[in-house]
Amino acid sequence: MARELYHVPVSRLRADYWPEQMRAGTVERALAHYRKYGQPFRPIMVDVDPDGVFWIIDGRHRWEAAKRFGRRTIRADVWCDNPAFLGRMRRARDWYPPDD
Repeated sequence: MARELYHVPVSRLRADYWPEQMRAGTVERALAHYRKYGQPFRPIMVDVDPDGVFWIIDGRHRWEAAKRFGRRTIRADVWCDNPAFLGRMRRARDWYPPDD
């Protein structure tokens, strides 16, 4: 399985969780980091399913903070076992520029 770092649109990410599972303090700390540095302290981790959906493996709170901060993209360590999909992602890098 390959993994690469991309700026993924916040709107294309999905998480398998119930909203009440979010820890408010963790989201607030991530939001404070955004306010100070403009980005999360580390990329989130995502897996790509066969339909091209980005599922969050690690980083739900950073994703929620990015949404609240108004970011269009978030740095993501993308895991994928489909070389064709990764090829399309490499060619599309310019479509997903960082918010910096």
